[in-house]
Amino acid sequence: PRIARTVQELSKVTDARQYFWSFIEFVVTQRPPLFVLMQPFIRIKLNMTPLNDVERHIHFVVRERLSGGCLSGPKCRGALLADLMREMKTLNDELDVTKFKEQQTATKDDTTTSHHPPPVTHRHRPSLIDLLNGSNRQGTHSPKHRGSEAIPQSDKSDDRPTRPR
Repeated sequence: PRIARTVQELSKVTDARQYFWSFIEFVVTQRPPLFVLMQPFIRIKLNMTPLNDVERHIHFVVRERLSGGCLSGPKCRGALLADLMREMKTLNDELDVTKFKEQQTATKDDTTTSHHPPPVTHRHRPSLIDLLNGSNRQGTHSPKHRGSEAIPQSDKSDDRPTRPR
């Protein structure tokens, strides 16, 4: 009874109508015990005029399922989870495609402004051999040791460490 009252109150909120009809579609499709309690309410709501095309479509689907036109029967948890995973995979694929298209258009815009790609100025990881030989190929810089920059070299030739005074 509390759930039915909450759903009835939710049906009055215009911003939540899409979620309300989505829930009604779920109740009519899965037919939980709540369906028996809400069936008269659902029929009353179906007699009201829909506000937009999405609601009109959901009304049509709910009427079909109430009349028994498409009896798929309630699904088990595993089947519901499999459907959810399939829908999520489809949405993820669509998102990947749109991101790829955006990247393609961004790279096309970049290539139209400059006809040749900029020269490679760095590598992912400098080669140890390059660092030891001091060769500085492909614009990589050889990092200096932090200690060599912090301590100034003196003209003294003795190797003893000096103490700070």
